Order: sequence, then structure tokens, then C-alpha cells
Amino acid sequence: MSDIEFTARLLRDGETFGIRYDCACGCHPQVKLQRASEAMHEHCCCGIAHAAGPGAREHMERYLAERRANGEDADRTYTLRDTTVSDPWGGAVPVTYAVPDSAA
Repeated sequence: MSDIEFTARLLRDGETFGIRYDCACGCHPQVKLQRASEAMHEHCCCGIAHAAGPGAREHMERYLAERRANGEDADRTYTLRDTTVSDPWGGAVPVTYAVPDSAA
């Protein structure tokens, strides 16, 4: 599994920023946050998911567990990776991404 390069960009309102990447499938999944936001997630059509914000790993683990409990991804396992990205003000934002190990 190759590393994914995330970027942060301040959005038009000047308070919200997006943490996104350019997926190989052609999508551009983005989590939108503000400085005091809790972690949020986004799921790409190809199965890769990412969470960004405080507690990103825990958020991602809960999200994937909820999907499994709801009957989604029953035959899919994920490898989780952690990284950080700088927000528009220079702060560090945790990012966790989940890459499917097998096809659904």
C-alpha cells in the first residue's frame, strides 16, 4: 500500500478548511473542519476512507466498526495508516486513512 498525500486548504468562508487527497480512482475526497471541530470522515467510491481532526484514529476505528455492525464491508478488511497535515494556520491535524485489503 502506498502512502497517500493529504493537503489542507482554507475554504471561501475563511474559517473552514478541507483536508483532501487526489485518489487514483479520480475522486477528490475531502473532510471539512474548523479549528475546534471534532474528527470527521469521508469515504471514497473505491473504498478508501479517511478521518481528520482530533482523535482521527479512534474516529476511523468507530466508523469502520459501525459499518461492519450495519452489515456493510462484511467481507472487507482495512489497513490503517496515520499521518498529519498542517492546517492553514500552521497547526498539526491528525489524519488516519483506511485502505481496503480485499475487494467487497
